[in-house]
Amino acid sequence: MIYIYFKARFRPSVAIEDNNPEKYTFFEDIDKNDKYERRKCIQKLNNIMRHDKHGYDIICLGSQDPGTLDMIVAFKQRTDVVNMKEILDKETEWIWKELQISYDGKNDAGEWKNHIIEVMENTIKRITWQETGNRIFGGHEDDFLSDGYRRVKDYGLEIVVGNRFRNRTGVAVEWNIRKCGLKIDNKDAALKRAARLAVDDSFMAEIDRIYDESNPQKFCGIPVHYQITVENQQVAEQYIDLLVAALYNQKRLLTDEIAHLRLSPKCRRMSSEDVDIVHHITNGFYGGVIVLERDIRDINGTLLRYFEDTVSEHINEKIMESFKNVMFIFYKHKFEETIIEDDLSDDRERMNIVKLSEGYANRATAKEYLKELAATSDFPQYMDDAEFEKVLPVGNQITCSEIYNAFECWNDNVMKNKAFICYKEIMSKSELKIKKHNEMDNDPYVELQEMIGLERAKALVDDILMGQELRILKEARGFTTNRGSHHILFTGNPGSAKTTVARLLAKILYDRRVTTNPRLLECGRGDIIAKYVGHTADKVRKLFEKAEGGVLFIDEAYSLVDDRRGLYGDEAIATIVQEMENMRNKVIVILAGYKQPMEKLLQVNEGLRSRIGFHIDFPDYNADEMTEIIKLMASKQNYVISGKAIQRCHEIFVQACTNEEFGNGRFARNLLEQAILHQARRLLTAHNRNKESITDKELRQLEMEDFDVNAVERYKKQDRLSIGFIA
Repeated sequence: MIYIYFKARFRPSVAIEDNNPEKYTFFEDIDKNDKYERRKCIQKLNNIMRHDKHGYDIICLGSQDPGTLDMIVAFKQRTDVVNMKEILDKETEWIWKELQISYDGKNDAGEWKNHIIEVMENTIKRITWQETGNRIFGGHEDDFLSDGYRRVKDYGLEIVVGNRFRNRTGVAVEWNIRKCGLKIDNKDAALKRAARLAVDDSFMAEIDRIYDESNPQKFCGIPVHYQITVENQQVAEQYIDLLVAALYNQKRLLTDEIAHLRLSPKCRRMSSEDVDIVHHITNGFYGGVIVLERDIRDINGTLLRYFEDTVSEHINEKIMESFKNVMFIFYKHKFEETIIEDDLSDDRERMNIVKLSEGYANRATAKEYLKELAATSDFPQYMDDAEFEKVLPVGNQITCSEIYNAFECWNDNVMKNKAFICYKEIMSKSELKIKKHNEMDNDPYVELQEMIGLERAKALVDDILMGQELRILKEARGFTTNRGSHHILFTGNPGSAKTTVARLLAKILYDRRVTTNPRLLECGRGDIIAKYVGHTADKVRKLFEKAEGGVLFIDEAYSLVDDRRGLYGDEAIATIVQEMENMRNKVIVILAGYKQPMEKLLQVNEGLRSRIGFHIDFPDYNADEMTEIIKLMASKQNYVISGKAIQRCHEIFVQACTNEEFGNGRFARNLLEQAILHQARRLLTAHNRNKESITDKELRQLEMEDFDVNAVERYKKQDRLSIGFIA
């Protein structure tokens, strides 16, 4: 529904000298103080002017000024097919007679044909659902509609009138309706705003399409929908407003009103109110915009991955019913695994979805935007370049979300440390959590460099990072660049740090802007192979979509090779090869596993070998490296290994390394964990369980007897039992 408010006035239809609106008298036969009779007249008129078949209703709100009427047109379909002047011409006789109008002038006062009613152009405005509800069903004594309850249902105003949909808790659907907060007059203004918000190239390209001169200059339905991927909520609203303002400016939308539906994981099933909200909004936003978002806030320590089928199915059904005339924007949190659009049925192929996301601003531009935000805050007097430098992230590529996060940090610091200095020493729980996180969260690049051995892995990271720096330099100088393929093959025995390096690599590449997502999506055969023939390919593609912008880590990839050709594994490998090429600039794939089985995997599909840009072999650690590893592990847990204990560890590692499957770093970790348990027994026994008498030095020190472990026996292969007949 679209609601247009305007004022209409009467005037004589022939030219006369006296054209005073005060000459018109409403309710001539009714006492001016008889509000009941006056209300009955207006109600009767509104019943007459209800046109279910014509796609619109006229609602008269009564007379506020001499000779004028306040009116609302409720359009049930496109507004550009109905002319309000023509509507009023048809309704003039009814309005004249039902409101008992007379004219005290030279014309015949009793002949309505000698008068016309016209729209006062300067009063026309589109009003929101809330404004419409307040004007028509405001609860005051002038109740202009005798069928108000039915119209509330028909107009979809039930969600803004009354209390049924207010103050709801524990619901599956949270909602709000707002006006677009931005006005865009032309393409240059849209591009300028987009540059300030540091959008990516896909957003800039969409602005070009929106302002393409070949587009129809009127509403003709919804050709495309959007997925916007942003980290910060405020930035998401800015991106949505920019998109809606540009579309509205080009008449691609009938309204710049935005309905935001947030599907909340607090409730797994939809109540009748939830169902009605989705129904009213999708039915009532013809020519408008609905933003659909999952609320992925932490629940019991984990992110909710999927909604209950009943919720998804109902939402999907309403989307497919209305997507031709209602624009949907799927708001995806930057690190969210799946979005509502992912859950749509096969019918979603009928929807054209343009994916938009954040780009990067250089440091100078980011700092200028941060200053603009600070200047409009409550504390512009505390603006300080040095403080801005502290809150902005390092590097020369900064997203708009990072700018807003920096502003929030600056604003909080100023409020506590400068505006309200008496609270300077008080730290909130969230700040304590951030402080603890920062203390524990080391630079992943430094952490990799501190790891023992792994020289080839470290060299590869440096090569990728230096390549990225040079690519940025070329782009700054106007060269065309291509990131190229960064797919990697990891081979090595268990415990050789393949998974640890993959996790660090994902963080490093994100920190240095090689990727746009810090997440490492880890998967194995069970995550890839589907239950039914033909379904595996789709499962693989969804994994690549979830990993977009980051790293997809396929552990024990050799397990995809089946005993016979043509089974599920072949389908999976073929699809992986295809997606590695299709998404070579969007996803980095790491295939990991034992050396010989991985070679067999490469032989199954030669296209796989050609798509791998780098190969890192993780050799087994020697005894010296294992000794350094256990010392590093102990140090990170605040333990010190004594000199004799170090010698004992080295002896154990010398024996262990003679076994092909001794476990590398995992063996060192297990050895340390057993030593810590042995230390507890040693100390409590020595001190007769008097814990108070144990010194801090003793708590931190691991002695030789704590490492009394027979590693050779523990990792020695057991002879397999024979099964069969004895001759």
